[in-house]
Amino acid sequence: MDLGNKANWGGTSIFVLKITLFLALAAHLTSSIHMPQFFEHLARGHWIISNHSLPDAYIWSKLSFANSPWSDPNWLFEILISVCETNFGEVGLIVLKISAVFLSIYSLSLLLSCLSRDEFFGCLLAIVITSGVYVSNDLLPSCLALSLACFFFYLVAKENINALILLVLVYLCCNIDATFAILLPISLFFTNNRKSFFILLAVLLIAFLSPPYWGMQIVDGLRSELDSLSWDILLQRKAANVFDFRFAFLLLTWMLIGVVSKRQLLIERGVKLLLFVSAIFSIFGLASTDFLALGLVSSSVLLAKLWSSYEDLEAQNLALGLKRLQDKLTKISPIGIIWVFLAICIISIKPLLAYPVSYALLPKQEVDLALSRGLKLPIYHDSFVGSYLAYRFSMSGLSPAETVLATSQAEAFSAHATGLDRRSPRIEYLAQTLNPHFFEYFDFLAPKSVICRRSEPLFSVLVRDPKWKEVSAPEEGLYQGLFGWVLFERSE
Repeated sequence: MDLGNKANWGGTSIFVLKITLFLALAAHLTSSIHMPQFFEHLARGHWIISNHSLPDAYIWSKLSFANSPWSDPNWLFEILISVCETNFGEVGLIVLKISAVFLSIYSLSLLLSCLSRDEFFGCLLAIVITSGVYVSNDLLPSCLALSLACFFFYLVAKENINALILLVLVYLCCNIDATFAILLPISLFFTNNRKSFFILLAVLLIAFLSPPYWGMQIVDGLRSELDSLSWDILLQRKAANVFDFRFAFLLLTWMLIGVVSKRQLLIERGVKLLLFVSAIFSIFGLASTDFLALGLVSSSVLLAKLWSSYEDLEAQNLALGLKRLQDKLTKISPIGIIWVFLAICIISIKPLLAYPVSYALLPKQEVDLALSRGLKLPIYHDSFVGSYLAYRFSMSGLSPAETVLATSQAEAFSAHATGLDRRSPRIEYLAQTLNPHFFEYFDFLAPKSVICRRSEPLFSVLVRDPKWKEVSAPEEGLYQGLFGWVLFERSE
């Protein structure tokens, strides 16, 4: 039975409708910049521009080893956000974030529509997947890298093998987020033409082994991700659970894969590889929520590929339902819907422009107070905010290598990639349980200042210790919740 589902859902009005829908969705999914990791990227970008060179050692942590080689896997992204922040301020950063989310939705819809040979299904699936991916994301390198990777795979799927365009996309991806670039060689398994295969292979080799780091940023990025996964599994235990929206979307995607899959389809070379990659990232996502986004995107690509050959399957009822939904929507005048989406977009963007950066999870007042009183060194802090402290101290003329212990839990664990002391994540874990070995480490550091959460056990210890004095913030009660921060100084 011909359902007509694979007809082109196109036209100028429909195209404008899709763009406004994606823009409204991007504005709705975008939240104020709030993650500490972003601020370290911003600090690195300012350093690169001011020094006119790329770092070859990790200088944003006190626990880093001297002269340890290190390659920055995100240097191009960091230059971009630094230039944006310098010229347009925080508003420019939030506009960049909205644009990155929009490009992700648009590029993913192009890829899924091409693979499924069904534009309506591809757009619908892209909306669902990106809603899961960006449920709690921030302006990080992976946002732009996802768009570049989707555009790259889209051109390969369309057999539009333009070597120059592909080379630019791969090079940008390698230097915006080197870890994401590891996925690009998968495209070699989806080329049936020998000439296209060798062109792709040459493009990948040239981009991967190009300056300034000659491919070492990809190696270090991969090691960092593997160390991060080990940290999440062994110590932090960030396993997925039913209360995570991304896990629910991932489960739904695999249910649909089970419905539309067919044994003879799964033995094809390209589909078999997609199945393997999707399964690996999904398993990693169950073990660590940091990999749920990759599991979602890879499984959606597999679903789109299977959808292109759904004939004579149990999915016919699903396809028929989607066809009827498409017919209903196409009968509605798109002009009115476009105005509705534009209104949603304006309503969502207005508060973001008013508050582009949120400091609710960050010890902004405590750092302001410590700097105004004259920062007493050394300082002990939760590595969760280490990236933010690296940014604040570097902007205040202080050296993060002398003031910041560890920039983040994930980077603290990747000793080979960043040169950080591998003990630091273990100490972080011991601090949460107040293990006696933590106090040995704490006495060894001999800090004169401490920034910690009020909910941490360390706060309960220091507040009762006469050697430590709690320095009250100017506005008490503002951050007294779960993520409330407090500044302690050792009494003279």
